[in-house]
Order: sequence, then C-alpha cells, then structure tokens
Amino acid sequence: MASLSPRGLQLLRKSHKFTNYVCPKCSSFSTNPTLQSGHNRWSKIKHDKAGVDAKKHVLRSMLSRDIAQASKLYGADPRTNPTLANVLVQAKKAGFPKASQEAAIARGQGQSASGASLESLTIEAIMPPSIAMVIDIETDNKARALQELRHEVKRYGGTVTPTSYLFRRRGRVQFEKDERGLGVDEVLDEAIEAGADDVEIDDDGNLIVWTEPSGTIGAARSLAESFKLTIESSDILWDPNEDTLVPLDSESALASLKNLVNALQDDQSVQGIYVNISQGKVSDEAWAELQEKIPHISETGSSLFYYMAQAPIKRYRTPPQPKAQGTLYHQGDANIYFECPYYSMESSAEVKPSTTKLELRTAYGPVFRDVLNVPPRDCTSEEIPIIDLTPLKSGDLDDRKKLASQIKRAAMNTGFFYIRNHGISEEVIGSAKKQLLTFFKQPEGDKDKVNRSKSKFYNGWRGTGKTNISPSESIDVHESFAFRYEPELDPDYKDPAAVPDEVRPWIRGERYVWDGTAHLPNFKQDIIEYWSACLTLARKLVQIFALSLDLDEHYFDEKVTYPGADGVLNYYPVATEAERASDAVGLGSHTDLQLFTLLWQDYHVGGLQVLNKEGQWIKAPPITETIVVNIGDFMMRLCNDLYKSTVHRVYNRAEVERVSMPFFFGLNFNCVEGVIPTCTSPDNPPKYEPMSCGDWCQLRFELEENEMKKKNALQELAPSGKVIPA
Repeated sequence: MASLSPRGLQLLRKSHKFTNYVCPKCSSFSTNPTLQSGHNRWSKIKHDKAGVDAKKHVLRSMLSRDIAQASKLYGADPRTNPTLANVLVQAKKAGFPKASQEAAIARGQGQSASGASLESLTIEAIMPPSIAMVIDIETDNKARALQELRHEVKRYGGTVTPTSYLFRRRGRVQFEKDERGLGVDEVLDEAIEAGADDVEIDDDGNLIVWTEPSGTIGAARSLAESFKLTIESSDILWDPNEDTLVPLDSESALASLKNLVNALQDDQSVQGIYVNISQGKVSDEAWAELQEKIPHISETGSSLFYYMAQAPIKRYRTPPQPKAQGTLYHQGDANIYFECPYYSMESSAEVKPSTTKLELRTAYGPVFRDVLNVPPRDCTSEEIPIIDLTPLKSGDLDDRKKLASQIKRAAMNTGFFYIRNHGISEEVIGSAKKQLLTFFKQPEGDKDKVNRSKSKFYNGWRGTGKTNISPSESIDVHESFAFRYEPELDPDYKDPAAVPDEVRPWIRGERYVWDGTAHLPNFKQDIIEYWSACLTLARKLVQIFALSLDLDEHYFDEKVTYPGADGVLNYYPVATEAERASDAVGLGSHTDLQLFTLLWQDYHVGGLQVLNKEGQWIKAPPITETIVVNIGDFMMRLCNDLYKSTVHRVYNRAEVERVSMPFFFGLNFNCVEGVIPTCTSPDNPPKYEPMSCGDWCQLRFELEENEMKKKNALQELAPSGKVIPA
C-alpha cells in the first residue's frame, strides 16, 4: 500500500476544501441560500437556546428560593400552607421538576434533599473599593460551601474578611399597605410596647417595623392582631450602620458588585446578601438597574436582602362560606383567611409534624417528652423576654412589685428570661472568663489534679465524654469545673466554726479544687469574685421571687444563709466532623435542680436551646450585657408547678469554642420545704410532700452518677459494641 509523506499530507490538506455541496437540481428548488461555515442554522439555534436556557435558569432559581422561603416561614405541608401551595402551582406550570420542588421544601425545613441537617453559616467580605458584605447561607456541606463562596468573592475582586461589626442584626417586619392610611404616629406606642425599636413607612406606603432579632415574630403578631394588619414578610437581617455607608463612585465597582450578586443568586444555599452602599456618583440609570436587580435597595443606602415573592392569594377578614370542591381556606396570622387553589377540601386534613420521644432523668426516675421533628427556631421576646433589673435597687416597694410581676409572667411561661442591669460588672465577668480558658487550656495532667473522682460531693474537673445527662442523646461533649458553697468564701462572711450543727453536714465545698489550681495566678481570686457577685445578686433576686408569689419580700432570707450556691465553668470544644455526623450534643437535655440558675454565656457563640410548650426547640441566643435566668425543679415544687422548670440543652455547632459560667442557687440544703401556702387552694391542693433541697439534689446526682458508671462498665465488657440505653 502506497504511503504519503508528511509533505504529501500537507499538500492534500491544502487542496481539499470541505464545502457544503448542493445538487444543482435541488438548488433550483431551494428557498434558502447555500449555508456557509459560521452562518449555519445550528449556530442561530444555539444562540437562541442559550438565551432561553439562561431565562429558565433564573426562573428556576427564583422558584426554588420562593419554595424554600414559604416552607421555612409557614411549614412544609402545602395543605396547611397556602403560600407554599401557590408557589408550587407556579413551579408546576413552569415545568420545575418535582425532585427540585421537594429539595427546596426540605431546605426550608433546615434539611437537604437527602434529609441531612442544614447548618447556617455567615461569610463576610470586602468588595472594591471598600464595600462591606455579609452573606447568610444554609448548607449540608460546610467545607464545600465555604470554598465555593470564597472562590466567587475572590473571582470578582473581593476579599473574605470580618465585616459584621459594620452591621447591626435586626428584625424587620413589613405589613401590607392598609386602606385606612395608618401612619407611624398611630402605631408607634403600640409597636414600642410590642418590642419594636423603630417604625417607618416605605415609598409604597407599607408599614415597616424594626425590632431586636428575638422579638420579631412576637412584635409582628401583636401589631397584626391589634391593628388588623396583614404581615407581608418577617425577616432577621444585617442592617448597615448609617455612618459606614460606602458610596458607589465608579462603574467598575458597580460591575463587580452586580457580577458577584448574579453569581450568588444562582447558589441555592445563599439565603441573604447584605451590603453597606449608597448611590454615590454612579448614574441614575445604573443605580436604577441595580435596584431592579436587587429588590429593596434604597436611595441612600441599604442592606441587600431577598424576601419571598408573595404569591397572589385571596385574603378574607372573616371566615368565608365553604365553596365548591377545589378550594381550601386556611386561617393565618391575625385571623386572615387565605384561599388556596392547590388542594381540594377532601384532602385538606391538617398534617402535624412527627415527634420523637425524649427521655429525661429525674430524682424519681425517667420521664418522657414529645419533641417535634422540626428545625430549632429563634425565640421570641414573649417566650424569653429581657427584663431590666434597675427596679431591684429602688427604695419604692411598688417598683419592686412591678418587677416581680414581669418575672412572674416569664416564670409561668417558659421559665426562661434574660436580665439586664444586673450589677455584675463586665470586668468581673471578663476576668473569670479569662481564668476559665486558662484552666481548660492546661495539659490534662494539670487538670487531673482536681479530677472529679477525688471529690465526695461532685466538685472538680470532668473531661469530655464523662457524662451522658440525657439517655436519648449522645455523650456530652464538654468539659466542666465545679465548686460548691463554702462559708468563708461567702460575700456575707461566716465563720466556719460558727456554722450550725444542722447545716454543717450539708456544706459541700472542698479545698482540693483550690489547692490543685494554686499554680494558676489569681485563678481562685477571679473565679470567686464572679461567684460572689452571682450570690449577692441571687439573694436579692430571691426576694423579688417572694413578692411574685404573694409572699413577704424577706420570706426566703433565713432560708438562704448557707445556700446551695454551685459554681460551674463549662468549656465546649469545636465539634468534630464525627460529632456533627452523629448529631452529638454539648450538654444533653435536662432541667436544673434548685431554685433558679444564673447563666452567663459567651456573647459571641450561641448553642443554648429551650424546649417550649409545643415541643419545639427554640434558640436562646447570647445577648450582650445580659445573663439568662431559668427556673429550677425545686422552685417548681415550691410553687406547685406554677413556675416552669423547662428542659434545655446545649447544641454547639459553632466554628469556635464556646464557654459558659452557670451559677445554681437554692435554699440551705438542710431546709425542708413543702408547697408554699399562697400557691395552693381547695381546687389546687399541694402536689408535693415536704423535702429538703439537699436531698432533692442528691437523688439526681446519684442517679446520673450511677447511670454513667453502669454505661462505662458495659463499655468495658464490650468495648467494640454500642451501648444502647435501656
């Protein structure tokens, strides 16, 4: 077979031209010109298709976000969520795949399509020239999401760096424009009473109410009910500080910002984008384009945030008469009734979320609670209010009684509340926190000097994985250091030699915890200073509790002279991937034992969750310069269940370590108390027999200790097996 040389191949390539050949006969009948390279029909189709696909992509991204928002705000069941039902109708008409719809609904419930829990993250960045940006995301793969978003920010000229200090976390409620023309003056007083800190009317005549994050839902519902208003949206967002707004003075900065926002809009994990900009020198046309691209950007400056596109659903002020098959009416906030076109009346039975049994340890054995299988949400100001303790120092008894009324409402509701102006200085707290970190950062050998195993009364250090406070949950992932009351450390000093004989057996402080930490400079001094401040506050606060129960203000004074006053330092390490995968808890579900607890939690790291009456976990986020107070079991016994000792836990998913310093306060441990007379009546007889606070605590301590020993023993017998709680 003949072969061609390289030169021959080259000549052949030059001489052979690939052209579109058309038969002369056919050419005479053709209505189209001969197609030439670069001008063929597929080229035109390809470009047209690309435009159509881009529009479809944008539409599907918007639908996905709307479905997730509707699911998050009003629930995952379209039969009881008309907003979700209407968006699903639109999605179906647009050809949005069913699998994608289900994934978006799951995302709204804090889960991925596979059922994995979603975690909330915040990315902070600076865009040129110096525009601060905060991006809120929810993802089931934190590492991947962080990598992708950091890449996008860098791609468009930005830098990932802290910027949240240029913003304020706020709640924003938007009400539908009211035909009565309600203005700021008409609603201001009521709004402030409901927890709002600002009220305004936007350019479209909608009423906008700003609140603290924890009070958003409560304020929205209160105003909707009081003024018969319709809630259009309710969001927690990052609002830029007015004095940090950056003017857009160049087209290049505008282009970079728009390009990044376009890229972020395509990412379904992105829940909100916030920037601190004003129009500056960019043209009105360019600014208008940005306003069109990013809803709700104002003329002077704004956070950029996305609200759910509200579907056009008919609303009624009174329950409408039943219509024909195919219409479902749903009662929403403020008694507004919605017409839902998605499901028929026959299929409109309410579907409640499933529940999981939660086992709790008590002094009398296990009890069980039903917990809703829904993601935790932020608490409202009604559920966990902030109470100002300034009246505590007032010489006017009426002022203190008003304070007692506020505390009574909170204690009867969730049993949790924040206190502000409590009298414990930030310097004292800061010094104690510094010593806490110093202790836990030591080598384990140094911490072992004060190991809990050396204590008779549960003092000292316990390492990670040494407790399992809730049988239904994982081993507790935290370390602790505990110490108990000693008369000579009391700010109201008491001579140890003068302690009454009936009290002496109940003094549970042990010197070894201080001897074993003597090598840490000022450790005992700083920790005891914080503990003493808590004890002083608790003795004042228990007088307010007495007033709240219609008792004499000094009813408890002689019962807290040698009180249960337990100090604890807690350290929660960053959760490992294995702990996240197994849904491990920092501290399992439990109730506290004594009268009440004063809890300082790290201002920058959340994790505390409270189980509300409906069986849903609600978050009790840290609030600067406040302390959390919660009711304990013994207080609940004393008041015949009037006040609530509520289940709570620590669920730590932060990327940084978390610390807390609880102080548990109770009566003298030898003090035997039954139900307080003012809390009983012929219709409400005492539910509990008299018992000492010390015996009550001892029963629970021993139960938890014995259960942990049993679990450890089983683990030693079968180290490769999994111990299943009975």
